[in-house]
Amino acid sequence: MQGQRCRGAATGGCRRQAFVVFTEFGEFLMLEDGLVVITGGAGHLGLACAQRFRERRLLITDGNATRLGEAATTLARDGVDVTSLVADITVPEGACEIARTAARLGQWSVLIHTAGVAPPTAPETIVAVNLFGTINILEAFQASLVPGATGVCLASLAAYRSLASEFDEATINPRGDPHDFVAHMAKRFPAVSSGRVAYSVSKRGYHSAGEEKSVAVGPKGCAACVGIARDHCRYRYG
Repeated sequence: MQGQRCRGAATGGCRRQAFVVFTEFGEFLMLEDGLVVITGGAGHLGLACAQRFRERRLLITDGNATRLGEAATTLARDGVDVTSLVADITVPEGACEIARTAARLGQWSVLIHTAGVAPPTAPETIVAVNLFGTINILEAFQASLVPGATGVCLASLAAYRSLASEFDEATINPRGDPHDFVAHMAKRFPAVSSGRVAYSVSKRGYHSAGEEKSVAVGPKGCAACVGIARDHCRYRYG
């Protein structure tokens, strides 16, 4: 993938700095200015992303008020223009509040979804955050997309564990609430009640949600992708 800067590119009725990337699928426009929204902003992945985008305006969100406050204080002390918001993404209203706050701060250009939990957290909470929370976030931000906007979901290799694929149909369009979802899985495979299996299945659905949105937003001149995070966090053009 190759790219070049294009200053003053027209997007959404205004002119903004952008980066044109050339791929085997054609020309793609990525915005270099605008707000960067990071979910799970109090976690190590969220903070790594915030440090990478430290020259941009940031909105970091998390469900843990104490850790989020500490993260925002650290970033602000380092001269970062950061706003923090405590929000519960496991319910649609919580995700919508993040989207509304982003709109009040100005047009967002990058959405980085790092929010997630793992064992020994309860299986119902894992499913609520990793699966339902991801769907809620992606749906909440879809209405405010502009050409050149980019969304990245940081996922896990756990999605490729063998048992996780047994629930593909259920994760694509989950019904009920997280408790119903875990109960449904437990009926088929009693071991699924363990946090480890619930984590794999929830991350499988995380992948499905991200891939589904990437297809939906492509014609709008936007990009969405699911990426695997290893020991460190990288972000680059090209």
